Amino acid sequence: MLRTIYKVFPEGKHKVLTMSYDDGDKADIRLVELFNKTGIKGTFHLNAGRLGNDSDKIIPEQVKDLYAGHEVAAHTLTHPSIIRQSY
Repeated sequence: MLRTIYKVFPEGKHKVLTMSYDDGDKADIRLVELFNKTGIKGTFHLNAGRLGNDSDKIIPEQVKDLYAGHEVAAHTLTHPSIIRQSY
Protein backbone atom coordinates (compact mmCIF):
# COMPACT_ATOMS: atom_id res chain seq x y z
CA MET A 1 0.00 0.00 0.00
CA LEU A 2 1.29 3.46 -0.93
CA ARG A 3 1.64 5.52 2.23
CA THR A 4 3.47 8.55 0.86
CA ILE A 5 1.95 11.07 -1.52
CA TYR A 6 4.48 12.94 -3.62
CA LYS A 7 3.28 16.35 -4.74
CA VAL A 8 5.32 17.00 -7.84
CA PHE A 9 3.36 19.72 -9.61
CA PRO A 10 3.77 23.46 -8.95
CA GLU A 11 2.36 24.74 -5.67
CA GLY A 12 2.04 21.17 -4.36
CA LYS A 13 -0.85 20.30 -6.64
CA HIS A 14 -1.41 16.62 -7.29
CA LYS A 15 -3.65 16.91 -10.36
CA VAL A 16 -3.24 18.89 -13.54
CA LEU A 17 -5.19 19.74 -16.65
CA THR A 18 -3.33 19.40 -19.93
CA MET A 19 -4.22 21.41 -23.00
CA SER A 20 -2.98 19.70 -26.17
CA TYR A 21 -3.63 20.82 -29.73
CA ASP A 22 -2.59 19.47 -33.11
CA ASP A 23 -1.55 20.65 -36.53
CA GLY A 24 -0.78 24.39 -36.25
CA ASP A 25 -4.15 25.75 -37.34
CA LYS A 26 -4.60 29.51 -37.60
CA ALA A 27 -7.17 29.17 -34.82
CA ASP A 28 -4.15 28.69 -32.52
CA ILE A 29 -3.49 32.44 -32.80
CA ARG A 30 -6.68 33.26 -30.89
CA LEU A 31 -6.29 30.25 -28.60
CA VAL A 32 -2.75 31.23 -27.55
CA GLU A 33 -3.94 34.80 -26.97
CA LEU A 34 -6.62 33.49 -24.58
CA PHE A 35 -4.16 31.16 -22.88
CA ASN A 36 -1.66 33.99 -22.38
CA LYS A 37 -4.33 36.26 -20.85
CA THR A 38 -5.42 33.58 -18.38
CA GLY A 39 -2.05 32.01 -17.57
CA ILE A 40 -2.87 28.68 -19.18
CA LYS A 41 -0.04 26.76 -20.83
CA GLY A 42 -0.60 24.51 -23.80
CA THR A 43 1.21 21.88 -25.82
CA PHE A 44 1.03 22.38 -29.57
CA HIS A 45 1.92 19.48 -31.85
CA LEU A 46 3.05 20.83 -35.22
CA ASN A 47 3.46 19.16 -38.60
CA ALA A 48 6.56 20.78 -40.05
CA GLY A 49 5.73 19.64 -43.56
CA ARG A 50 2.27 21.17 -43.51
CA LEU A 51 2.93 24.58 -41.96
CA GLY A 52 1.93 27.27 -44.44
CA ASN A 53 0.75 24.74 -47.04
CA ASP A 54 -2.95 25.31 -46.39
CA SER A 55 -4.80 28.59 -45.93
CA ASP A 56 -5.86 27.48 -42.45
CA LYS A 57 -2.30 26.70 -41.21
CA ILE A 58 0.17 29.05 -39.58
CA ILE A 59 3.43 29.72 -41.41
CA PRO A 60 6.80 28.55 -40.07
CA GLU A 61 7.90 32.12 -39.32
CA GLN A 62 5.07 32.46 -36.78
CA VAL A 63 6.02 29.48 -34.62
CA LYS A 64 8.68 31.03 -32.37
CA ASP A 65 6.72 34.14 -31.36
CA LEU A 66 3.24 32.62 -31.36
CA TYR A 67 4.05 29.69 -29.10
CA ALA A 68 6.56 31.47 -26.84
CA GLY A 69 6.06 30.21 -23.28
CA HIS A 70 4.20 27.10 -24.41
CA GLU A 71 5.41 23.63 -25.32
CA VAL A 72 5.88 22.79 -29.00
CA ALA A 73 6.21 19.19 -30.11
CA ALA A 74 6.78 17.47 -33.45
CA HIS A 75 3.68 15.74 -34.81
CA THR A 76 4.99 13.98 -37.93
CA LEU A 77 6.19 15.72 -41.05
CA THR A 78 3.16 15.17 -43.25
CA HIS A 79 0.42 13.83 -40.92
CA PRO A 80 -0.26 10.62 -42.87
CA SER A 81 -3.43 8.66 -42.25
CA ILE A 82 -2.70 5.26 -40.74
CA ILE A 83 -5.56 3.84 -42.81
CA ARG A 84 -3.67 4.61 -46.04
CA GLN A 85 -0.32 3.21 -44.93
CA SER A 86 1.06 0.03 -46.43
CA TYR A 87 2.33 -2.68 -44.13
